[in-house]
Amino acid sequence: MHVATLSLEDFRSYPETTLEFDQGITAFIGPNGAGKTNILEAIHLVARGGSSRASDDSEMIRWGREFARVAVEIDGGEDRRRLDVTLFALAAGVRRRPRRYTSDGAPRRADDVIGAFTVVAFFPEDTELLASAPAARRRYLDAMVAQVDRAHRADTRAYTRVLQQRNALLRAGTEEEQAIPESELAFWDNELARLSASISLRREVAVREFRDAFRAAAGSLGADPVPDVAYAGQVRGDTEDERADAYRRLIIEKRDRERWQGNTLVGPHRDDLAVAAAERPLPTFASRGEQRSAVLALKPRPNLEYESALDPGALAQDAGVPSGRRPLGARRAASRSAGPRDPRRCPSARHRCGPRERARPAARTRDAGADLANDDAMKPLAGALARTLRALRLDSDVARAEAMRAWPTVASRLIGADAERTSALRMDEGTLVVAVPTAQWAAEIRLRERELVDELATVAPRSGIAKIRPVPASRSVKAP
Repeated sequence: MHVATLSLEDFRSYPETTLEFDQGITAFIGPNGAGKTNILEAIHLVARGGSSRASDDSEMIRWGREFARVAVEIDGGEDRRRLDVTLFALAAGVRRRPRRYTSDGAPRRADDVIGAFTVVAFFPEDTELLASAPAARRRYLDAMVAQVDRAHRADTRAYTRVLQQRNALLRAGTEEEQAIPESELAFWDNELARLSASISLRREVAVREFRDAFRAAAGSLGADPVPDVAYAGQVRGDTEDERADAYRRLIIEKRDRERWQGNTLVGPHRDDLAVAAAERPLPTFASRGEQRSAVLALKPRPNLEYESALDPGALAQDAGVPSGRRPLGARRAASRSAGPRDPRRCPSARHRCGPRERARPAARTRDAGADLANDDAMKPLAGALARTLRALRLDSDVARAEAMRAWPTVASRLIGADAERTSALRMDEGTLVVAVPTAQWAAEIRLRERELVDELATVAPRSGIAKIRPVPASRSVKAP
């Protein structure tokens, strides 16, 4: 099975275009901003239902247009199938229309289209997978498993809802200073255990199945010692029933802490994908080149026992390779299972694209003085600055300010572009106080608090941030 045609209408920089593909390896070559990645992103959108770059559908719609449409024709050998996804822009004063999915012209649910064909994607953003917060690796695992087991997508959505309801109940007990009866928690405990068991088991089976392939790929890329990969979960068990029982025992064990913190501490949202070499976590000691090689080794097709017969395509954009390795090609985007049959049908991307896309600024990830330290000539000055800040006991103040400045970027990345409606007000001891417009935003921040704290601590490790406290925007003017 492969992508036979791709049609774009007002998607990113493409007003309207159709590309026809054969099986094999194809390279899209052009200058920066020509639209190479847009082609790969469009295929990825239909295959997985998401974008590696856009946090909102409006970002994928050509400027000034009301909608964008992406259509692919899948050639399965004996039959062909056309899949369409339509994205709608947000209009002022009007509720945004949800995405529209069709298969051979007939309306379908998202789950009926997403996963109809599989891809293995590698984008520049993926090079930060190992250095990112655990949530990024969980998303990677879930996206991979959901392509070959559609029940996993439904279970992860249901799990998110259960987690929100259970956290709300725990917080209510904390805020009202009276314990929530066990009978009220019992239903959500059972749902949490049931869904946690199925989600974590699928993830662990997937990791176990592609472990050998990962080690072989890492070795072929020159890794020495060869890293290993494992699923770092809270419980073990070969069946869902065994895992569900283990989760129930863990829930009882952590009950008091959960009531005190007002947050769920048990479940696959606390798990991680661990990559280590010589029994040391790779992100703590490996160079960026070694981490990039490990991420690339995670991308080949996982040979899962329960995988369907679909042959996944590979979508890759050159994100650089470790020194000493032959580069993939200058500013190239490659796609296996997608290539123009006739070069005349796919003119230079320079002529296909509209205005160049504006590059998104990278999130700041260093404390004060780190930028200076990257320049050898400035290292003495950077060291002196750091010593001065420590002597004046201002280094932690600078780090706290850095964490506050990073809040919009971190929140937008983990929650969504609408996070710009929130604002970091101040740091109270180890708590970041954030003004939010609605109670729903407060609930979302509490739900994602652990991930947000981990990410902010990575940005500003000296800030001492341990908690996030959302407050109504109307109270933001009050003194701490």
